[in-house]
Amino acid sequence: MDELELWQQIVDGRKDSLEIIYRKYYDLLFNYGLKIYYEEDLIKDCIQDLFVKLYKSDSLKPTLNVRSYLLRAMKNIIHDRLSAKQYNIVSMDDNQFEMSISDHDLEILFEKNDDDLLLSKKLMETYNNLPKNQKMVIYLRFIKGFSYKEIAEVMEINKQSSMNLASRALANIRNKLSKLYLFFF
Repeated sequence: MDELELWQQIVDGRKDSLEIIYRKYYDLLFNYGLKIYYEEDLIKDCIQDLFVKLYKSDSLKPTLNVRSYLLRAMKNIIHDRLSAKQYNIVSMDDNQFEMSISDHDLEILFEKNDDDLLLSKKLMETYNNLPKNQKMVIYLRFIKGFSYKEIAEVMEINKQSSMNLASRALANIRNKLSKLYLFFF
């Protein structure tokens, strides 16, 4: 059974399908939540809050994209929770969505080839220096495999904006890496 059929069952009041959705999307929600806020326990609580709200809701609507719906809801719950507890909410301009890979992992990935290792480190550095919204679109598109439409729903922008944002992010990465390439070769 696909996710849209499961969602429709939940909308129709069959809450047992919610467990399947929970199991399918828990890891995605957890990893996405950690990109928004660093505290694992808070993120786990927010996932529980999300599914409790879904379980108790009598007014769920059908959706064409369950994954985007859940991520957008997760983002809203995290921000609500942080606001309610007066945590320091990180602004949209701060550097979030940072990825890190240890030198050891990079060596394994590139079989200890020094040029590839250095290039991969520079790629990660370049990624981490992108503006937050560009990091988010790269993460969602190329790490999580989201379509531009799904990205638009999660980021609450239109599809064309998500495509433009990805294009700008890739252009920034290409530009910085091409300068690096000229330096090394």
